[in-house]
Amino acid sequence: MTEMQIPIAWLDDECVERNPEAFARCDAEKATIRFTVLRHVLDKAGVSAHEIEADLMDGMTLTHREQGSAFIATGSQFRLIVVPSTGRDGSTEIAKVVDVQFSIVARRSLLVRPDSVTLERPQRDDAPCDLPDLVEKFARARSILRRRESIRGTSRRRLAKEKRTPPGRSFRRDAKRELATISALLQVLRVRAATTGEISEEGVVAGSHVGNAVVQVQANSRLFDHSRVTLTLGDQVTLRCRVDEAGSNKDRGVLLLRLPRSVVLERGLNVTAEAVPRFSMLANAAAVRRFTAENIDGSWDDLALLLLRPEGLSNIQRTEIGQFHLECGAGPDDFRFNDEQREAVAGAVNAPHAFLIKGPPGTGKTCVITESVLQLVERGERVLLVAPMHVALDEVLQRLSNEPSIFPIRIAWDESRVRQDLQRFMPEHLSATYLRRARTIDQSRAKEWRDEIEELVSLREAITEFRLYRSQRSLFEQTLADGTGALERLEREYESQVSEINKSESSDVKTVRESEESLERLHSKLADVKRRGTRPAGPGVMAQLSEIGELRTKSKRLERIIQATESRIEAISLRQAERSEQLMEGAARYAGERERLAEQYMRAQDQLAEARVREVLAADRLVHLVGHEINSIADHAWEAREQELADRAAVLKKFIELEARWFEASGQTQGKSRAESRDEFQLQIRQSANVLFATPGGAASLDDVDFDTLIVDEASRVIDLEFLIGANQSKRWIIVGDEHQLPPYLDPKDELHFLALAAIRLVKAGCAIDLEEAVSRLATQWYEDDETREFRRDSVLAATEELRKSPNWSVHEKTFDDLLRLIGRKKKSPERQVIRLVRKHLTKSLFERCITTVPDGLVAKLNTQRRMIEPIASLVNEPIYGGGLLSPPPGAAGPQPFVLPAFGAPVVFMDTAAHQRAYDEFDDGGFTNALEVDWVWRVCSNIERELQATNETLSVSVLTFYKKQARLIRDRIEYPHSPAFARVGFDVVGVIDSIQGQQSDLVIVSFCRAKQGRPGPNYGRWLQDTRRLNVALTRARRGLIMVGHRPTLEGLRSVPEATKFYRHLFSTLESRKDVMTIVKDT
Repeated sequence: MTEMQIPIAWLDDECVERNPEAFARCDAEKATIRFTVLRHVLDKAGVSAHEIEADLMDGMTLTHREQGSAFIATGSQFRLIVVPSTGRDGSTEIAKVVDVQFSIVARRSLLVRPDSVTLERPQRDDAPCDLPDLVEKFARARSILRRRESIRGTSRRRLAKEKRTPPGRSFRRDAKRELATISALLQVLRVRAATTGEISEEGVVAGSHVGNAVVQVQANSRLFDHSRVTLTLGDQVTLRCRVDEAGSNKDRGVLLLRLPRSVVLERGLNVTAEAVPRFSMLANAAAVRRFTAENIDGSWDDLALLLLRPEGLSNIQRTEIGQFHLECGAGPDDFRFNDEQREAVAGAVNAPHAFLIKGPPGTGKTCVITESVLQLVERGERVLLVAPMHVALDEVLQRLSNEPSIFPIRIAWDESRVRQDLQRFMPEHLSATYLRRARTIDQSRAKEWRDEIEELVSLREAITEFRLYRSQRSLFEQTLADGTGALERLEREYESQVSEINKSESSDVKTVRESEESLERLHSKLADVKRRGTRPAGPGVMAQLSEIGELRTKSKRLERIIQATESRIEAISLRQAERSEQLMEGAARYAGERERLAEQYMRAQDQLAEARVREVLAADRLVHLVGHEINSIADHAWEAREQELADRAAVLKKFIELEARWFEASGQTQGKSRAESRDEFQLQIRQSANVLFATPGGAASLDDVDFDTLIVDEASRVIDLEFLIGANQSKRWIIVGDEHQLPPYLDPKDELHFLALAAIRLVKAGCAIDLEEAVSRLATQWYEDDETREFRRDSVLAATEELRKSPNWSVHEKTFDDLLRLIGRKKKSPERQVIRLVRKHLTKSLFERCITTVPDGLVAKLNTQRRMIEPIASLVNEPIYGGGLLSPPPGAAGPQPFVLPAFGAPVVFMDTAAHQRAYDEFDDGGFTNALEVDWVWRVCSNIERELQATNETLSVSVLTFYKKQARLIRDRIEYPHSPAFARVGFDVVGVIDSIQGQQSDLVIVSFCRAKQGRPGPNYGRWLQDTRRLNVALTRARRGLIMVGHRPTLEGLRSVPEATKFYRHLFSTLESRKDVMTIVKDT
């Protein structure tokens, strides 16, 4: 189960009730902000004042630009450039908006929501706004909001009824006390750096390649060790560079310098090396102050528990992850996580506060980190990935660089530390790329775009004109065709009408004629009937009367018939008159319509002729513009071409507008320098990225960015004060490492300074007779607490004498007294408490302190390695990991052994014991062993010959425990160019500390130290550091060759763990002769 989701309303009620003062509205939240803006500023941005007001009211920040007088108000959508000004009355302070930009900054979690924000036009009554005072209110508000976030985290856990008691007041009091002690500890180092004078030495360039140089100086070169120096050449030319190594060569000091990229110095050139000692833990001290002030983004209680009492953190139960990105195409083909890796990813993604992932070499820590980042980014988080070694950062960045959801930024002060193919992700490269491609005013393309727009408009007008006249020509042709048809239809209709009238007239004439003939017959018949009616023919009276009645009836019927016939004749006569009139009207209408159509036809002929002329002219113009024949192109194609031209013109107009906005936004219209534009652009790039990669110190440059999750890789080398730099800005912390690998690095001069102060204090307090006794007492306490690290008695005595003679001794004494006062003078052995404090916070990693004390639910353990062949893993499995490091079974997919025919096995120990030249030498530059250098050279040459014969290549690293031995090996094989080796690719040739996080096919280890007789109790402390031994051996994938003096190694007895390691090493070499061998010559 993940952390219970408490309704926001409940959470806020809980927080306000328990901490009313923290949730009272602060000054910035009460602020009524009134900005003055001119209409043209809004019009140019294409936004309304209402949109900007709503965005800023929803949350905003207000900061002062580092250079100049401008202020920046940023919401989630808009970014306002505001400058202070005076109102119309000449005295009222107002805030004038001079530019509105669309913000590319990802929304921050801590945004202030003011009471009101208004953008007002200049009026008679000015809108007052004191920008400097408002910025101070917003700065205070940010601290208050961080405090609220911490309170919410505590309340959320309380409401979720987690199975732990939140840290009480006593814990917070103790934590603040220890933080004060840590600050005092750092103050001691700050004073040491401040009182150390400038170092300056004359020298000569002994050799140089691209990016590095060897300089010989007269004095002790160790004064420059790991310093950043300024190299002055002839003609006062200066270079800023870094000292990678400092040693000696006979009677002269030697500096190995890392130069700016592409720089090569002439051999024999006289130079002056200058270094000003600086306080290297300045960012750490600032992080402690910020944490003490509770000015952090996550839960203060959780972070304090992690740092000081990790067993008090709440436990969690992990939920399963549904889908893994690296198994779905983002990773190598057929890649699958094992169960322990799946649990590690689930824990990292679901942890509400802290989570630790422990993994020996090759167990897939980088894959787990990569998958965790993808999961976190998928749900909208911003991730900070921190590692002390640049190669570890680059390995994860390389795996994420092509993921579409990832916008990565790589932070490094020295780009040569970043893989060349990944330098493109550095802010300066990104900004330089964009700014180099971005236009300056003198490079404006506005005129070019306007000229193109004119050409587009001209072509579009030509197409429109051509289409119009072609359409008109077609229309007039159709009109003529329609007119001819109409006239023909009119003639047909008229002729049909006349024919119908004639047919009707003919029928009526026939009917009249027949009716008249019938009428004449009826009249004759009626007359005959009437005559008969006057002369009855029958013999009797009745018969006559009957006949007369019949005749009268017939007479009346005939009269009616005659009357009807006369009426019909009359009606036909009237219809004939109407038809005659209708025929006359139709003839007149026909004549008029025919005349109209004839006129229209003539007009259409004239228009058609004119349209044809215009079409020809338009076609000629269009052919001239397009350069090809156009008659075969359909009208729909011309219509599409018109739309394309219109779209292109609209785009060009937008380009002109955007270019003008870019010139203004980049400050070119206000005369802003390119450097100012670059710095501002880099800031916005950093704030827009969702995954940032940096070393712990490099994370200090990201104080303007907040994060959801911090992931620390190679955490065994990170102390809590380095961890705190990025942790302050993050809400959750994922720590990945292996406590059995390389520890943190502390400048030996800093460690000697504390020991010298403690020795002097012992003498002053009467706990020792003299400095010799004081140093001896410290040595005893030193080995009681940590027998793995060497106590350099002579160096401590020398540092003590030097400190007592220092003109700044009183200042050192006071800062040390302040530290002892915080520790407590009454405590037994306060000087021992100082040494323990130094170890706890300066030489022991946070991971090592926490891994054995945090609840089990906050730890995932990776146990199965896939990097190296099993024989190599077996050398560290028992003595380092207690048998817990698992390897794939024989035959499983993985690296294949590399075997030199001369040795016959992939794991080889080359014993120098039989040779008179086997023993090491020492000068002030360190230990060397010429025989081992010679053997390493011979082995590399042998490998090169075998690879030439088989036409293969092999990556090789050569490691040793001592810097000067590493330098001799580099010189012998002419690293890094190594002209004698075409098939052997050297990854690392140096001390073991330089390779953690990397791997090679074959690793050659030179132990260097060899002594006649039994080694003393403090002999070879470096060789007895099992963490370095572990790292050295486990960098190899396919083969391992160790060169050393077996009797010396077997005789080391100062550290039991190392004794156990060497006993196991040689017993394994003797017992597994099928895959391992011991040889006594090259």
